[in-house]
Amino acid sequence: TGHSAGGHLALLCAGRRLPGAYVGVVALAPVADLAEAFRLDLDSGAVRELLGGEPDQVPDRYDQADPCRLPAPPVPVVVVHGTDDATVPAELSRRYSTQSAAQLRLLDGIGHFELIDPRSAAWPVALRSPA
Repeated sequence: TGHSAGGHLALLCAGRRLPGAYVGVVALAPVADLAEAFRLDLDSGAVRELLGGEPDQVPDRYDQADPCRLPAPPVPVVVVHGTDDATVPAELSRRYSTQSAAQLRLLDGIGHFELIDPRSAAWPVALRSPA
């Protein structure tokens, strides 16, 4: 399980296809499409800094690190994302779920941080999201 950039890492681990390493993955508001996150300039250039360039400058790095470019994981994946997330748009999770067959749970009216706030209405959904 991971949230935001940690959600990206959870999806990356799932997509690496390491036999027996994972039984399932839950990603909360993940940065699931690095090329789109770069295009949107999420977190003021975080993707460029992470990968050392733009998708057309270092495509091999995006091929290795972008969950949307990896084969569908061999384990169940659940992606939970709020429709009102202004930090990481839910569209990134939609794209990932479409190409990977991950189960997508969109939560109406929920932002980025409610998914990890035990006092929020989203918290019980996040807890009930075993992959």
